Amino acid sequence: MVRRPSPKSRNALGFTLVELLVVIAIIGILVALLLPAVQAARAAAARSSCQNNMKQIGLGIHNFNDTYKKLPKGWFTNYNAITNTTTAPSPGWGLLTAILPFIEQQPLYSQINPDLTGMTAMPTVATQPLLALPLTVYRCPSDTGLPQNLLLDSGNSYARSNYGMNREVFGPDSNSRPIELAIDRILDGTSNTIFIGERESIGNIAFNWPGRTTATSASFEGRGGKGINAFQPGCPPNTPTTGAAQRLAWTSRHVGGCLFTFGDASVHFISQAVDSDQSVDWTAFPFPYNNFTLGNLHHWNDGFPVASDSIN
Repeated sequence: MVRRPSPKSRNALGFTLVELLVVIAIIGILVALLLPAVQAARAAAARSSCQNNMKQIGLGIHNFNDTYKKLPKGWFTNYNAITNTTTAPSPGWGLLTAILPFIEQQPLYSQINPDLTGMTAMPTVATQPLLALPLTVYRCPSDTGLPQNLLLDSGNSYARSNYGMNREVFGPDSNSRPIELAIDRILDGTSNTIFIGERESIGNIAFNWPGRTTATSASFEGRGGKGINAFQPGCPPNTPTTGAAQRLAWTSRHVGGCLFTFGDASVHFISQAVDSDQSVDWTAFPFPYNNFTLGNLHHWNDGFPVASDSIN
């Protein structure tokens, strides 16, 4: 004789509708609680990776300085003192190309074979496709923009970088003449001077790693101006342009500020609340010597002490 389960035993085989809804609600609450923690962990990992990239760049600059007894140029130009003439190739090679052999990229450097005399222009991507090659060490994981920087030159899209240099240290000067500076000549101290900073491609135009493009000097350099994380108006969702003053600002996808490599190769997070000179925008070069923390960090010889709770 086959025994059939009683109605009571049938009810015990599964969840009631109310129980199922309660379980779903609990799972939803747990997901809602965990999601911010997951996002925070991802942001922290991206920031840590970005910090490591910037540390490698700082060490590469130091190794270049040790080898050649001078810092690499920000944009490789040439000045002939005898004829009083300046050659400023545009597009032209930049600092991030010059340090490739010192960040374990010697094969790439050998293949592109850059002329760092400042006398010849940098090739186009059509002529040298390797200049469109994305390099992980030059990209912040927090920036989800395209590998090539269409924002700077849509017809000649060099590979994007999220790291640019402080032009007051690496040059050229306002007349496009090269600055010949070495680490031991930085009078304010390397721990008080910005070498490298960030710019992203969502609210701004980022950089290129090969060098300067014809569109703007913002392709290789960043400036302090009125402050950090000054995204271009309406961006996003609008597309950043090379016409806004903020194109030269330091910006990042990290919450609250940007990472910077200092002259001693240490990497620091500077809050966007850091005091800065509001009387000039980002197009001012060189930056006025008005004793604001952000400006003082860009100068290598202003003599002002640097002490701020905005630097971590």
